[in-house]
Amino acid sequence: MTPFVGRNKELKILIDGMNAAKSGNGRMYFIAGETGVGKTRLIEEFAKICEESGVRTITVKCVTEKYVPYFPIKQILEKLTDIKYDTLDTLPLGLTVTTGDVSAELDRLKEATRTRTMILERFLRFFEKITEKETVFVALDDIQLADSGTLSFIHYLSRNIAHMHMLFAGTYPLEHALENSPVINTIRNINIERNCTILKLEPFNIDETGKLVYAIMNTWKVPEKAIGEIYEKTGGLPLYIEELCRAIVGQESVQDFYEFLKFGELEIPAHIKNLILLRVDKLDEDAKQVLRWCAVLGKTFNYRILKEICALEETQLLDAIEHLMAEGYIREIPNEDEVYSFTHTAIIDAVYSKILTPRRKLMHKRAGELIEKHFGSDVKYGGEIGKHYIASGDFEKGFRYFLNAAENALNNYAMEDCIQMLDEMERILPEITKGLEDDIAHNDMLKRYYLLNGNCKSCISDFDGAIASYENALRLETDVLAKANLTVKIAMNYLSKGMFEKALAILTEMSEKIPENAYLERSNVLGCMGMCYEKIGDFTRAVDYYAKSLELCKRLDNEIALASAYHRMGTGMCFSGDLKSGKEFLEKALEIRKRHNLKREIAGTYNNLGIIYTYLCDLDKAIECYTAAKKIYEEIGDLSGVSTAYNNIAGIYSMMGNHERAIELAKSDLEISRRTGNKHYEMYALAGIGHEYFEMKEFDRAMENFQKAMELGKEIGEKRMVSSITGQIALMHAMKGNFVEAYKLIEDAISLGRETGFWDVLAELLTGKGTILQIDKKFEEAEDCFLQALQIYRETDAEESAMSVNFELARLYIDMGRKNEAKAILEEVLAYYTKLNIKSMIEKINKELELLSKTNP
Repeated sequence: MTPFVGRNKELKILIDGMNAAKSGNGRMYFIAGETGVGKTRLIEEFAKICEESGVRTITVKCVTEKYVPYFPIKQILEKLTDIKYDTLDTLPLGLTVTTGDVSAELDRLKEATRTRTMILERFLRFFEKITEKETVFVALDDIQLADSGTLSFIHYLSRNIAHMHMLFAGTYPLEHALENSPVINTIRNINIERNCTILKLEPFNIDETGKLVYAIMNTWKVPEKAIGEIYEKTGGLPLYIEELCRAIVGQESVQDFYEFLKFGELEIPAHIKNLILLRVDKLDEDAKQVLRWCAVLGKTFNYRILKEICALEETQLLDAIEHLMAEGYIREIPNEDEVYSFTHTAIIDAVYSKILTPRRKLMHKRAGELIEKHFGSDVKYGGEIGKHYIASGDFEKGFRYFLNAAENALNNYAMEDCIQMLDEMERILPEITKGLEDDIAHNDMLKRYYLLNGNCKSCISDFDGAIASYENALRLETDVLAKANLTVKIAMNYLSKGMFEKALAILTEMSEKIPENAYLERSNVLGCMGMCYEKIGDFTRAVDYYAKSLELCKRLDNEIALASAYHRMGTGMCFSGDLKSGKEFLEKALEIRKRHNLKREIAGTYNNLGIIYTYLCDLDKAIECYTAAKKIYEEIGDLSGVSTAYNNIAGIYSMMGNHERAIELAKSDLEISRRTGNKHYEMYALAGIGHEYFEMKEFDRAMENFQKAMELGKEIGEKRMVSSITGQIALMHAMKGNFVEAYKLIEDAISLGRETGFWDVLAELLTGKGTILQIDKKFEEAEDCFLQALQIYRETDAEESAMSVNFELARLYIDMGRKNEAKAILEEVLAYYTKLNIKSMIEKINKELELLSKTNP
């Protein structure tokens, strides 16, 4: 191991972090610096201090060869718990549709980010449980090589580590600090949220260079001139200093290196690769052979594979390994079963560069065959095997293994890693299509590739890319039923783009081609046609298609698909205003989903039942349904679902006039939103809290929360919420008598509201402007605004919102002296809210009627 020199300032910062973690105040650090500056060495030295202080220490190197989502995180958990975490209880995206319900599969694709949060939360809970019992230091070396899932978890951990007995450190070279690279984006976002400390290591100064030279040479008798020349040649980089010193020691011209009498005669290479190769040339042939095979295998390598791949007796191999370890080329990975790694990537690059291209191909082929022989059935080796076969020139075999690895990545919601592998496959696509257009097995492989590409693009909302990939798969497909499923996927992506007519046209065309007895496929197409109509608000036609889809599902022996059809039908009925029928269909869906223990789907049905009970004025039953959904979401670790449930329950308590309880629930929603990093949910929670304080006339606290919500809204480009909040802030200014600011803000809000294209936002803002004008005693202008809002709500059948505006209109008429009109409207509104049992509104209306009766006996 390289002697440790300097870095006292950085060590002190890390030790302070360790002491804080021991007290339950975890810390996250990133250690940056150019290649060879000593990032890994600092981690090793600090790890020793942690172990001496009773802190559990785990160090893992990130590698590119594995192509496995969350691989470093799983390695850490395995070392901490001695339990294998090879599988996750995820909801697979279904690259082949097991239930036959294509629309359900598309829903899972759309919710990929939400499901990945569930995976991250599951990992976090493991770490929280472990760190309840002991303080843990986790180091990830070379995080620039980490997969996207691991980077997502690091970001997720950063938001929660402050309450844990845990210290985390990640290292990365500055050469990889490229703008918009995944690792830099992750670190930048964590730093913006103030959840980390970045330590940048600088090269050694001349004094530190001298100390390292003395330590490596094991003597203080090195002339200052020699130290100066070493510093000049190496720029103070510890790795370069070490390699140069080792090269000097190995030079035959140096008889007495204590005095460096012939130092000026030595040939000192100008590049670190040449320095390394200068040392490699001094190795015996066995060690050189082993080192070459190690470079082909990658940054980490298994002794079992190395033993079989090298043409050496085992004793020769072990001697060579021991010699390479003594010379500082490789090291054994602690707590791993006969696994080794290079001490530095520069060594791999140097050794690999000297292998002739034809020999590399042969070596990669042999490596691929052996790893396939021993680990071919293990999906986590798929990418590694594929890499070797592609490097060997066997593009088709490499393509197949990469395809398996990419499918595994998507099934674990590591979309970025899947895309990276798909890009690599696209690069070699021309090599595997030559002359094989009519080969059935070859075409099946390509269909898998295009389907996977389409699914992945759908996940990240690249709808054009998804459509193009699905269409490529469609051109290769010959089976009409498989074509139907692909057509549904294409149509739903057009719908996501807002191209309703195009989506409906291709679904209609496909519906005419599907055989009458293909009930499942016909049901899928009709159900998606219903979704098209629902998307544009034509709920009557949507329900009609849902009903047709449901009838076909009833002919199938597929209860899960039937439950989805019942759920769609119930939701459609709810939106169309037939609440009783909607409730009955949802209850049927719930019964089936409970029978099959489909927990996430059960929670979704409970949530929609809560909406119906709200509309039916049974608020206690609504709370019961939302609470049941929350309990399930908590059980399965779906924090986004928990957050939604808190928001829904808070809304019910707000309607009931219990603003304190609504705030309490909204704050729980806010806490979860910040834990998961969901800025949309955080914005809604803050706006909800602001609204409750507004209703309680606590304007300063309302303003504080509204402003935070608006800042988030602007950051994420959520114009709808920004316009709504701006309107509420304008109203508060009017209540304080600041009409100049109020009018300016409400006009800005209306202008932005028109840009959103949402009628309900515009109507809400017109109502707000009417209230401001009323406060300013500009009654005729206020009436005009209220009537405009009322017309919008009536045209869109938004009855509850229309009644809310009517209440404001009645109050305006009282101010205008039009008391008979006001009374008639108030009585109408009272009857409506009495039916809904909305106590807060009933109290407000009765208060106005009472005041009206006193002034107009």
